[in-house]
Amino acid sequence: HAGVRSRAAGALALLCESDPTRLLPFTGDIAACCRDTDGGVRSKALQTMRLLGRGGFGDALAPHTNAIVFNVGDPDPKVRSKALAALRWIVFSCHGDAVAPYVQQILAAVMDESQAVAVRAADVLAWLAQESKGVAVKSHAKRLIHFLTH
Repeated sequence: HAGVRSRAAGALALLCESDPTRLLPFTGDIAACCRDTDGGVRSKALQTMRLLGRGGFGDALAPHTNAIVFNVGDPDPKVRSKALAALRWIVFSCHGDAVAPYVQQILAAVMDESQAVAVRAADVLAWLAQESKGVAVKSHAKRLIHFLTH
């Protein structure tokens, strides 16, 4: 039935809000859901990842950065925004090194037509620049300046 898997994934997000530690052993499975063919499942899995990060478990997300970045180019701006929010928590938990290889994708998202996505992407870049003392973004300075001046 359509929507059943998405609702089940939504239940995980709700559980995460009340008891994130219960989901920590399953971060790999949740990351796998971030690559699901069902956009609703991906969206709820990303929401769960963001909530884990917000709950202080950004370090548990770092090994799954690739599964999260996979969604930065999703057709749905809500999915893109949730992916960037999860990335922000990874950087915020001092794991910018896990996110740094994906600066190209984050820079592209800064130019997104969705303002919410662009703002989230700029936020991730700012945190990444701060956490890495500029190292993670220095090779992209020219592109960033071009974006700011055009």
